[in-house]
Amino acid sequence: MPLRIKHIESFFHETDPTTLQYCCLSEDGCSFHFPTQNELEQYPIIVPTTTASHSLHVPPDFFSHILIDEAAQMLECEAIMPLAYTTQDTGVALAGDHLQSTLKVFSMGNRKSADHSLFNRLFQYYQQETHQLASQCRIVFRENYRTTETIILFVLHNFYGTSKILMEDSGIPDHPSQFPLMFCCVSGTPEKNISMTSWLNRDEIVEVIKRIQEFYQDWDCQRGSCDQKQICVVSHGSQVKRLKEELRKKQLEEIVVENSENMPGREFRVVILSTIHTQDSLLSNSATHLEFFNEPRLLNTMMTRAQSQLVVVDDPSVLCAFGHFSEIWKRFIQRTLEQGNTLPSFLKMEDMEPSSLLHLAWQNRLDPGTAAREDLEEEDNYGVATSQASDAILCADDSILEELLAETLPGN
Repeated sequence: MPLRIKHIESFFHETDPTTLQYCCLSEDGCSFHFPTQNELEQYPIIVPTTTASHSLHVPPDFFSHILIDEAAQMLECEAIMPLAYTTQDTGVALAGDHLQSTLKVFSMGNRKSADHSLFNRLFQYYQQETHQLASQCRIVFRENYRTTETIILFVLHNFYGTSKILMEDSGIPDHPSQFPLMFCCVSGTPEKNISMTSWLNRDEIVEVIKRIQEFYQDWDCQRGSCDQKQICVVSHGSQVKRLKEELRKKQLEEIVVENSENMPGREFRVVILSTIHTQDSLLSNSATHLEFFNEPRLLNTMMTRAQSQLVVVDDPSVLCAFGHFSEIWKRFIQRTLEQGNTLPSFLKMEDMEPSSLLHLAWQNRLDPGTAAREDLEEEDNYGVATSQASDAILCADDSILEELLAETLPGN
């Protein structure tokens, strides 16, 4: 049986009951207790965070193997802590996906942040080596155990540059009557909170609650009961707080509402994204929390948290005009239109076409004078001027991904 180590100041009442069965608890069973070495020796598998591993105080040869999960999502200073317990005989494995959310390195662009993880450095080191052991030390997992096929194929095509990777069927059931991707057109009027540091969109909150009630009441769950905890709403700032308050009023207090940074490593039957902003709020100088528009790694992570249903609630003209990956949003909306899973149902793609002026205004908001640059001279399929760099597909010039694709595509 494994031992899960939790920090002694972690919130006991917020820990999942299943996890508590594997934790080291105080004598009264009401708080966490940090284990001694004698207690650690009683368990074959120890599961701490990388930071907590620093406080284990065991000799370097205590562990025969060390596995660092989500290694691509942490900086080197975190990943290196458990390696203090290694010797030449210790087996070490790093697992992760460098195209999902990474911690930010503010001294450089987002795309380069991933190169400052131990995961990337180790992979790149092995790429430079020619001996057989170097190739054997790179293992590609192709079993999709979390997400239904429709969602994973959309993610592979838009974030990894291919939909031809052979993936094992996850066995996750689709919604019995709806396409796994859904788009809900809502504009609304975003407003700032009392502190003027965050935004909320009341119209999006109303729409999100409608969708939750529909899924919770009408979904004929194919794998047992569909409880509230299988539905998650992802947003940020004041929207998260207000959503929790409104759901509590509807006796839906167990619906999970989270900020985007708390989502890695989790999964839910239904994930609903509330992006909040409209063109007015995005063009204001006080616009904050632009992750859904500017951070493709985060969007990749959010979409793959959904097992059976992924719902996006926002103004389509905003998603298609603003940010660094508007083309991905266009393809998402187009896919839902093709399958008749867009609300209102009478919408057409031409109804959602953003004005080219919106895109130019967004570029000038980020960098005055950008509109005059050459990279704004191309037009997309809908006649909207776009930057060549705006659709920042993660796979561009990625040597790690290129090698993984070469190993996993059919015929290779």
